[in-house]
Amino acid sequence: MPLIEHISPATIEEIASQLWASLVPAEGVLLPSAYAVERLRRAGEPITAAVSITGSCDGTVELCCPRSLARSIAASMFCVAESDLDEASITDAVGELANIVGGNVKSLLPPPTALSIPVVTTARAAGDDGTAAGCVVGFDLLGEPVLVLVRDASLAPA
Repeated sequence: MPLIEHISPATIEEIASQLWASLVPAEGVLLPSAYAVERLRRAGEPITAAVSITGSCDGTVELCCPRSLARSIAASMFCVAESDLDEASITDAVGELANIVGGNVKSLLPPPTALSIPVVTTARAAGDDGTAAGCVVGFDLLGEPVLVLVRDASLAPA
């Protein structure tokens, strides 16, 4: 069954907005952005976290942002100064964000459905050019771009 039949850009916007409202400072409002894809390509070093969904629907949920934003998010999540963060904390924070978004996506899918543990890389999300097979939603957070990509394995080229 195609995953994308259960997920829309509006659904991703709602999931991400609720997540950020609970995890980042009040001044860190997550805003939908039509320009996030282009801005992310020009931004500094990226960090991407992905979780796989398998079962009744197969695909991935990915979150990609500049490392500088990942550092700010991790500091907020762990209530520490950015200077006190190590790489493992930044990786854990971005992985947890992808895990939470993925878990919310999974909850909208018919059972049985499983979610993998997050995989975090320093590469840009494949398809961050907006051509991913599925749903790509861009946001602006603290003046930096964030992408949430939901890939539907049933739409991937053969």
